[in-house]
Amino acid sequence: MTVGFLDGYYGVRDPAINGSYTAVDLLEYARSVWNDQTANLTATHKTALAELIVRAGLRNPGFDTEVVLPTGKVWMEALKGGQALLEPFKLAHRGMDVLKVEEEVRRERIENLRRAQRIGLAEPRLSDPDIERTTVIHGVENGVIVDPGD
Repeated sequence: MTVGFLDGYYGVRDPAINGSYTAVDLLEYARSVWNDQTANLTATHKTALAELIVRAGLRNPGFDTEVVLPTGKVWMEALKGGQALLEPFKLAHRGMDVLKVEEEVRRERIENLRRAQRIGLAEPRLSDPDIERTTVIHGVENGVIVDPGD
């Protein structure tokens, strides 16, 4: 979709205009013929050429154009260079974060092994291993439990 907006020589261009010349081309032509007596340019021709240069300059200037972008809309990626972009404290903290995540992954692997071992026993233990304590109350079917309080 962007092919119509890109030009290999000038960069960005207006795809709606298919002119075979640019403002730079017209300026070079105007320099060569403006004061040349053999070109026989009249005042009308010079005015028309000047207007053509202005129109061509507006549609496709043929030279680099500076484009200002709002910084909130630009994504940049920092490339690793000779200097660190982070302060030393933040850089050390980032390293500690990496170590913390590695330990969390190791702990989860060990926990998965424990769970697999519980299931693989001769008499599998299928209860939830995350529950630390359970309280089982045995009593009569229609019994009432009274809280003795403090």
